[in-house]
Amino acid sequence: MRVLVAPCSFKESLTASDAARVLARVARARGHTVDTVAIADGGEGTLDALREPFGLTLRTVQVTGALGAPVRARLGVSRAAVVIEAAEVVGLARTTRARRDPMRATTVGVGQLVRRALELGAPDVMVALGGTATVDGGAGLLHALGVRFLDERGRELAPTPRALTRLAKVDRSGLDPRLATTPLTALTDVRVPLLGPHGARQFMAQKGARQSELATLEGVLRRLYSADLARTPGAGAAGGLGAALVSIGARVVQGIDVVLDAHDVEERAARADVVVTGEGRLDQQTLEGKALAALARLCRKTRTPLVALCGSVELPHKALERAGVIALPIVPGPCPVDDALAAARTNLARAAHAALALLEAGR
Repeated sequence: MRVLVAPCSFKESLTASDAARVLARVARARGHTVDTVAIADGGEGTLDALREPFGLTLRTVQVTGALGAPVRARLGVSRAAVVIEAAEVVGLARTTRARRDPMRATTVGVGQLVRRALELGAPDVMVALGGTATVDGGAGLLHALGVRFLDERGRELAPTPRALTRLAKVDRSGLDPRLATTPLTALTDVRVPLLGPHGARQFMAQKGARQSELATLEGVLRRLYSADLARTPGAGAAGGLGAALVSIGARVVQGIDVVLDAHDVEERAARADVVVTGEGRLDQQTLEGKALAALARLCRKTRTPLVALCGSVELPHKALERAGVIALPIVPGPCPVDDALAAARTNLARAAHAALALLEAGR
């Protein structure tokens, strides 16, 4: 068979490139012809996914991490654009689950990368949003670009949700003027609004928020932006970082569409007998702009079967059937999350062998 291997990352365990190597090795060992592309949906791995097709040169700079410690983060530079990945700075993988604290976490470092892009004279700045450990509504990014947050007495507040519970005024008079003449593009992994049960709130727990903090965090997001802006699709991406970018003129596009187009995945899928993909969790969020949903639409168009090997599969069979996805969990049985993460490479290889064996038998 001609197999197109096109996985996303398995959060906190395998990068998309790691997963692609595992799947390709298994497919070749079983005698198949393999084409490989590591994809991303605007979350972690997007910078690497766009490096080759965009001709990016990677530069590393020191910026502020989610909890204030300095981190080294990459940005991709070409003549056409500078590409920034928020997860490089404030990604979930940057902070252990025990230390995650979205009440204190901030996107200042992402704003510092945007400022660096402006200093480089970027003709276009693209910011990939997903996979962050932050729910600051992008206040940190705005702060790094000259915006001030004030309480009722006019005292400046730190750009963290804990401090912004006292927010009375947002002063944008110091916003970097270069933003007015530099196009911005926000690459989102989800097209959710800022507020409500289907907005940023649904992702807060995975960022470390306690149940008692959810209403407080959403209250901060409500204070930061108008109701009209909050309804913008993608505003809720990355804990409201999407809203911050929209507020300074960014256009919002789905990251997966940019990546799939850059790698000519539709044409490559049309030449394949099967597409094998994977990600950490296949759930309702997957259908809201994530890579697998877009890949499924593309495969329906090319009439190429799509097999998804995932850390967990939480969608009912009928939903998978409607989406055109054959989904298999890679974890052989119930186990602690840490154990599943540690064994991701082994489990993925085992599941790939089983899936390909079934396809071979069917043929």
